[in-house]
Amino acid sequence: MIERAPVTDDEFAAWLHYPATRWIMQTAQILADDRKAAWIAASWDGGSADPAYLRELRGQADAHLWLATIDYEAVCAAIEQDPVTESR
Repeated sequence: MIERAPVTDDEFAAWLHYPATRWIMQTAQILADDRKAAWIAASWDGGSADPAYLRELRGQADAHLWLATIDYEAVCAAIEQDPVTESR
């Protein structure tokens, strides 16, 4: 396992306001929306409703949305870290 120093909720909140962070999160939202548009193009517009393709696109969209809407508690849960609220 990789050793990592815990990040506090204040540090995470500050990171969310970096221009590069906002740019990446906006891009993730665009990519999620694009996956939905791809499904509409294939199914509604193209007449193909392949369930495997839908699962693939939904999985990709879910991953992009997780990043686009990420919050401190979700990251802590994903890496099994207890939230740290005191500042350093």
